[in-house]
Amino acid sequence: MLPHQLMIQPLGNNLTKPTVEITQHFSEEVHAIDSAIAGQGVVLASSALAASAVAAGQLVCLSDTDLPGRTFWAVCRADHPRLADIERFSSWVRASA
Repeated sequence: MLPHQLMIQPLGNNLTKPTVEITQHFSEEVHAIDSAIAGQGVVLASSALAASAVAAGQLVCLSDTDLPGRTFWAVCRADHPRLADIERFSSWVRASA
């Protein structure tokens, strides 16, 4: 499954499309990680790039699920005000993978 298919996949089964408004786009993954550190949301990131922020306590992993091939983590700030929404989104991504 390609990353852009994650939003399409639920249309054919019982999953519902998450109500997440995408407000930021990044051409570099590290910028998305920096945005998550700043509390701007959640990022599906390479474990290699997110590891130092996780080790420093700046971000937390939302699950221990790894995608095949290169490993990516969904990470966000532990004190994010929409943590419950983020965890629901993370669950939806894992169910769709």
